[in-house]
Amino acid sequence: MGIPDKRIFTFFEQVIGFKSSEFKPVGSRKGGRVIDNQEAAKAWLAFIGFSDEAGDRVTHFFSDDKIYDRAFGSRPTSDYWARFCIAIDWDKGREELLERKQGEAGQYLLAYFVWQYINAFIPSPRKYRELALAEGVQSGLIRKASGSIISSDKEQDSFLADNETYQTWRLMANMKELLAEIVSQILCRKYGPLDSATCLMILMSFDSKAYLTTADVRQIATDASTAKDLSKGDTFARTLRMLHFVCQQFWENKKQQLLSTSRLRTYLLKRDVASSLKALVWEYNDRVNLDRAWKEQGTTFVNSLPDLNQ
Repeated sequence: MGIPDKRIFTFFEQVIGFKSSEFKPVGSRKGGRVIDNQEAAKAWLAFIGFSDEAGDRVTHFFSDDKIYDRAFGSRPTSDYWARFCIAIDWDKGREELLERKQGEAGQYLLAYFVWQYINAFIPSPRKYRELALAEGVQSGLIRKASGSIISSDKEQDSFLADNETYQTWRLMANMKELLAEIVSQILCRKYGPLDSATCLMILMSFDSKAYLTTADVRQIATDASTAKDLSKGDTFARTLRMLHFVCQQFWENKKQQLLSTSRLRTYLLKRDVASSLKALVWEYNDRVNLDRAWKEQGTTFVNSLPDLNQ
């Protein structure tokens, strides 16, 4: 993937008379698969530890020189990866450890895979609302008749405000970029610096293998969110299930604060919030007595992940 011409993408329709959608991949296009440059930029920034910039909806990747250069003209050094993988507070000085070279294709591809996987793993707002209300019907707190919910909107909203299923998925849906950063950190802790060779090896292993031939991640990610049994090699399924579990705990720990936040997405992408979530991830990683579908008892989560040579 080459560096996109900034002159083309800067202001799209206002400058050159075309909408940004004109530059997006078209399913009927022949001659190879195409990665949307805007999505590639978002995925890469999150993957290398800049989820706050990846999630910023005000700054456009192609109109801000600093963000553009970070997305398409910078990549982590080995020292960067070594520090990133153990850091809880990854904010100050992170730019200084980047080198002024574009990331390699294997790195962008893994970053894009992770981004797509997260987006497919998390249900749509409509779906997770339905899942939560179904729990309410089963418990008798939400009324249903003739196949339809008859509880008032106020009753539904009151129930959802305290429903763990709804609020956990809502949290995850509003911090996808941060989740991508944490997935990258987990991979880095397990497999070492995420250079191009390592990224390609990860893609050719585990539950990501089919992606290289099909470019489709939706089905495996959707199945992973509800699967009762996960194999040792289901690295990404297990990682996202582990993060879902941690997000449940995060919701319980910060329930009142999260409910009182008017701009949830903005709040969740703050670096201090990122640090608090990462701290919780590594706390549960170290709980060797936890026995879940995503980790057997007697080992940390990272240590439970398969090696690349398996």
